Amino acid sequence: MIDIAKNKQTFLTICRNNIHRNGIEDLINWLEDTDFFNAPASSRYHLDEIGGLCQHSLNVYHRFMEDIQQIMFPNDDIPENVLEQATILALFHDFVKIDFYEESTRKVKDEYGTWISVPYFSINNRSELSGHGVKSARIVSKFLELSDEEFMAITYHMGFASDEGRTNPNVINEVYNRSSLALLLNIADQKATFIDERK
Repeated sequence: MIDIAKNKQTFLTICRNNIHRNGIEDLINWLEDTDFFNAPASSRYHLDEIGGLCQHSLNVYHRFMEDIQQIMFPNDDIPENVLEQATILALFHDFVKIDFYEESTRKVKDEYGTWISVPYFSINNRSELSGHGVKSARIVSKFLELSDEEFMAITYHMGFASDEGRTNPNVINEVYNRSSLALLLNIADQKATFIDERK
């Protein structure tokens, strides 16, 4: 079971320790007024439970930092500016999912063939299904000034699974050729989703 209070404290501590840009406290105050710390990470694919979104963000953060350390700085500490960038990318990459789901129930058959009601999360705003990454980047940029690389990394964090990645894979190739952080964010997201959060 997800420890919502512990995850919230961990998330906020990492933000305040690693991010020093103007606007971070405004962003944190805004988060407190949303469902971020209680929201699921998905409706059915991974961490589709209360607190899943914050848990997923922390999982991506840990995977991302691990890969950055091993691949980019194997013999040194991660520089402070890269640590700040990576924290922003990992913890805020899925802001599109804030206030996105609502608790509901659906009918399924139990092992005896009897119809029962079970809880699940439904999407409460279908107009936001497209533009997953770019909407997250736009939300973050309302509070923090993002570099072009940071905006690009969040926008394309789903890689070839994104809308644009499926229709124009050359764009994703170009993004990853330009930015190691964008590529490593996608890899960290995949590791968190399909290894750490596997059902």
